Amino acid sequence: MLPRAQTGQSRHVLVVDPDADSRALYRQLLGLEGLGVVEAVDGRDAMTHALINPPALVMTELVLPLVNGYSLCQVLRADAATRHVPIVMITADARDAVLGMARSAGADGVLVKPAPTDRILAEVRRLLVSSPAPDAAADHANGESLRSPASVRCPTCDRSLVHERTHLGGVRASREQWDEYICDHCGVQYQYRHRTRRLSRLA
Repeated sequence: MLPRAQTGQSRHVLVVDPDADSRALYRQLLGLEGLGVVEAVDGRDAMTHALINPPALVMTELVLPLVNGYSLCQVLRADAATRHVPIVMITADARDAVLGMARSAGADGVLVKPAPTDRILAEVRRLLVSSPAPDAAADHANGESLRSPASVRCPTCDRSLVHERTHLGGVRASREQWDEYICDHCGVQYQYRHRTRRLSRLA
């Protein structure tokens, strides 16, 4: 369960999927976390919902009527109101090229169907914990992100690093964020500094 301050209708999730059964499953899972859900059946409807009332998280199927998941991600990343909103893309296509395109379009996480329910919840928790509260996002209206990068890779083995913790500091006018990661393969810890966008190895 997410911390109480991060649950509730004020931190709703936008679920985008043309399949009613899939939406019902996600709604049930997110409800267990105390999260409200807004549903959309196609990409165009999702854009409208997201831009009018930005969610805390977007969960979207890749294959959508009218506007696909790639284009939806690109639109949300281009708009100031939604560029900081974490996005999870869900697809039945596990090819590396497809997964890479999803991340390039702006997805923070990609799940391959059928994804286990515990894997879905783990990804939701990871992204909601690392995403900024609404006031923090407003403090960075100039475009500086206050959440973890979509993908951070180990400089040695090129595997995805595992996020461990986030540190926020500085004053309101110039807040800074540091994220700490570890490489499960190499056992090396790293720090990512958002202001400089540099990844440094920790001693």
